[in-house]
Amino acid sequence: MKKLGLVLVLVGVLVLGFATCAMADSQLYTGSGSPLSASGSVTVKATVNPKLQLTITTPAGNPSQTIDFGSLNPGPTPASQNVTLTVDSNKAFTVGKAMTNSAVWGQLSLAMTLPISANAASSVTRGSGQNFVDTYSMPAIPWTADPTASYNSLVTYTVTQN
Repeated sequence: MKKLGLVLVLVGVLVLGFATCAMADSQLYTGSGSPLSASGSVTVKATVNPKLQLTITTPAGNPSQTIDFGSLNPGPTPASQNVTLTVDSNKAFTVGKAMTNSAVWGQLSLAMTLPISANAASSVTRGSGQNFVDTYSMPAIPWTADPTASYNSLVTYTVTQN
């Protein structure tokens, strides 16, 4: 019996809650003049929220957002690889990039086309589908490169709305 009473109270609260939420704002405007005329105003409002999206695309076959040059032999020049940044932003923005362990590359001279700085690109106007390509490349692998060294860095791209 107590459970039934509790259920009925909860149902009553829900019904009253929905009824309160469903009430519309009403204003009565009375006609006047000859001929009778009534008019009223409705304010229309909308706000656009800032939105920013960054999509990073690495070459096919490189899982987990990785640029993998694989096992390299001294002599030949490895093929370059591209990372594409696609930005959707409804405000102007800047693109930045930071790299950890940059000194580890030494003789391998890893190069990238987007500079490493807080603002790799000057302020870019808003829009959708704006692409930036960062090409990773190395010269011919020197015979003096240390085969026991670990060549590994993390590159972080940052897009910031102005």
